[in-house]
Amino acid sequence: RRERSLQVGIPRLQPVAGENLRALCLHLRAYRASHALAAYAAAGVAGSDPFKSGFRAFSLSLAKTFVPFAFIYAPIVLLMPWLLDPKVDFDWPWFIQCAFTLWLGVMAMGATVVGYFGGGRINYFERFLLAAATILLIIPGTTSDVIGMVILAGVFVKQVLKSRAGKKAAAP
Repeated sequence: RRERSLQVGIPRLQPVAGENLRALCLHLRAYRASHALAAYAAAGVAGSDPFKSGFRAFSLSLAKTFVPFAFIYAPIVLLMPWLLDPKVDFDWPWFIQCAFTLWLGVMAMGATVVGYFGGGRINYFERFLLAAATILLIIPGTTSDVIGMVILAGVFVKQVLKSRAGKKAAAP
């Protein structure tokens, strides 16, 4: 009965992977309160609004929410690909691809939350595109990775060009 509940929504999940997901989610949940407390103390030192600082700390920690799911769907990132299929061997190119795109996805998530990317402020449509790129980059798979990287690169190039145009206009 316990193993069955762990497999809901995640096909062929081994009980060990389900327990890791549960432990990671519980572990990460505890950090949000400490981030808010640290942000509250930092707001007092900096003389800024404690609510805004706490909300910013919470929003910056959102990227950690997706990491356990990436570990479940791509256990090779944990250097344990046999969690989903015991017959699978370790594959270095797949590990490098998964780790790199997971890093890009977390970076895109941070840019989505903060609202700055490539040297300038991003609008809501660009945030939507970066959120889509985040999801595509965190989901393991070559097709989703390529689409996510194209979206991320497109927004980055647009922001860099906009930043350079603003600097040229401001130069005397």
